[in-house]
Amino acid sequence: MKINYTGGVEHYQSYVQKRGVSEPAPGKPQPGKSALAGKADGKTDMVTISGDAAARAGAFRAVPAMAAEVAAPAPAGRLGALQEAVRAGTYQVAAGDVADAILGLDAQA
Repeated sequence: MKINYTGGVEHYQSYVQKRGVSEPAPGKPQPGKSALAGKADGKTDMVTISGDAAARAGAFRAVPAMAAEVAAPAPAGRLGALQEAVRAGTYQVAAGDVADAILGLDAQA
């Protein structure tokens, strides 16, 4: 079964920004609080977020920073030097450096 992404998060964020909503409406459940907290019967609801869902949420939060980094222009001197090395046939990259960059290990150094 194929499920197409519909961009629901963007629609929700757009709605919240247009409405200027910063606080939940009175009587509405708040994040991290039970909708039934304080009821006379003492019963409460509980939501548990899986590790996979938490990892995905972290990835979504990291996207804007990564997009800004990718969109930032390279220094002109570096770009010119790379172009010249490619033209001259002298540009070489160690396979280990490529693998580290793909795996994100170069950013940890």
